[in-house]
Amino acid sequence: MYSEDNSLNSANYVLMQWYRRIREAQFSHYHSYNKYQKFYYRLGIPSTILSTFIGTSIFSTLKLSTTIETQILVGFISIITAIIAGLQTFFKFSQKAEEHKKAATRYGDLRREIELLFAKQKYPETEILEIIKIRINNLAYDSPPIQKDSWSHTENQIKDDISSFESKFNWENQQ
Repeated sequence: MYSEDNSLNSANYVLMQWYRRIREAQFSHYHSYNKYQKFYYRLGIPSTILSTFIGTSIFSTLKLSTTIETQILVGFISIITAIIAGLQTFFKFSQKAEEHKKAATRYGDLRREIELLFAKQKYPETEILEIIKIRINNLAYDSPPIQKDSWSHTENQIKDDISSFESKFNWENQQ
């Protein structure tokens, strides 16, 4: 049988574990957002520059008689530009980045609500735990998958932060 102290410690332990997972998911989604934004720009900027080059090259070749080498070069660059634009469309880096940013923001909102519960040092009622559990589950269902490299990056980034959070609020985490 649990005393109120054991129930409090158990509820706080569960909340702390959820807090860790939520924080890891939030940071991993932000890492994924940044990664997909970089991919988007790495393909988008060259595609724009090459498209501009091709457009102006075609107009200049219409006015002047050009060598076969110039025509082949313009054709080759045009194909490369089409491939880059196709890759950007196929992989949907911009869309993936926005999905991860949205998920990270939602995880951050929930993380701050849990921090508020800890700051109040209030006994988390079963109903509150159930609501938080449902929100965590809904976030997990609605969020895009996180790749392994983002999880690894997050683990390396925040491994010492959790222990400092625990000590800040002096929680005795017992099972």
